[in-house]
This record gives sequence, structure tokens and C-alpha cells, in this order.
Amino acid sequence: MAVQLSVHRPLLDKFSSPQYGNFMIVTPFTPDPPYPTRIVGPQNALGTERSGGLHLSTVLRDIAATVGKSKDSATDYQLNWYASGGWLWEHIWDMAHAKAIDDGTMTNPGEFSCDGITGTPDRIDWSRPAVIELKCRWQSIRMFDSLEKNYWQELMQIKSYCWMTGIHEADLVIFYVAGDWRPPVPGVRAVNLQFSERELRESWEQVIGHARKRGWLQ
Repeated sequence: MAVQLSVHRPLLDKFSSPQYGNFMIVTPFTPDPPYPTRIVGPQNALGTERSGGLHLSTVLRDIAATVGKSKDSATDYQLNWYASGGWLWEHIWDMAHAKAIDDGTMTNPGEFSCDGITGTPDRIDWSRPAVIELKCRWQSIRMFDSLEKNYWQELMQIKSYCWMTGIHEADLVIFYVAGDWRPPVPGVRAVNLQFSERELRESWEQVIGHARKRGWLQ
């Protein structure tokens, strides 16, 4: 339903005519499909449908729930809004690294499969090479100071991507929507990570072991 709002514009009296009207017409609408579905949708960042089978995200969420550190207390609708923020951050990242994206130095590599589990790194910088994991968070930026405590699931995710791709280096880049909330000003924190073959293998064995205990893998 349209709503008429009175507009005070003393310097624009010439527009107060039948041609322009005396009111701003405000008509709320919902796009089809609505937000946040319009942003995330069923497809991945490449515009293709997500494949079937067992995905790394499923295993990691279940590991978190098993150890009592699940982050999925929000509803599916709320999680989609959070995911929308992540997608927007990825698109901004690509714009900021347009040259590397255009010349193929940095790519959105799509899905990798290993031992029956599928994972999708956000980006790979082939010039090093390094896996790049991008996150968008509404937490305080100060949480980044205790990386292994507060982001152990993200680190396990990154290690898994490294194992899948055979790459031993990664960047974790987090966009904090409200910074440290003092005041709520956006900020970014980033860290470069280099892993040994042993720690990547041990982390992957934890992922595979959990999936087998759940009966998801033979």
C-alpha cells in the first residue's frame, strides 16, 4: 500500500504543481525472490548449483556440535542473512583485487573432492600458491587476537582446503562489520598461515574419522 509523506521544501516551491505533486509517494515492495534468498540462493559463488554428496561444512558443523561449540544457534533465515554478508564481502574482495582476478592469478576455484568429502575454497592465489578464506563477522574484532581459541573451526576448514588442494599456505581475511563496537566502525583483520604436512594430515584425519563415526563414509 502506498503511503503519502508530506515533504517540506521551501526552496523548491516551483515543484509544488500538479505536474510534480505535493507529496512523495512511498510504496513498500518485496522483490521476487525476496532477500536474503535473492543474494545467496541455491547456487554457489560461481553461479552453479552446489553438488550433492558429503560437504566439508556438514562435517565441521557436526564436529562443533559434538564438542559443544556449535555456532548455529540462529534460525535458517538468520543464517541466510549472515551468509549474505559473506557473499557481499567476497564480491568486494574481487573488486579490490580486480587485476589478479582478471589475469587469472587469483581464482574462485570451485569444488575440490578428497576421500569422499567436497569442499570449496573461497579463492586461491596461484602466484604463491595460497588458499584464501574470506569471512564476514558481526563479532568484535578483538576476537581475532585469540585466533586458535575463537576460530578453531575456521582453522580446521582452512587446513582441510589446504589438504584437498595440496597447498601449504593460506590467508584468513575477516571483515568485521562493526569493528570493536567502540564505536561500531567496520574493520578488517588478516593473517597468513603456513602449515606443515604433518599438521595438515592430522587435521584431515580428524575430519575423516568423524565422518566415518557418523556413518557418512565407509
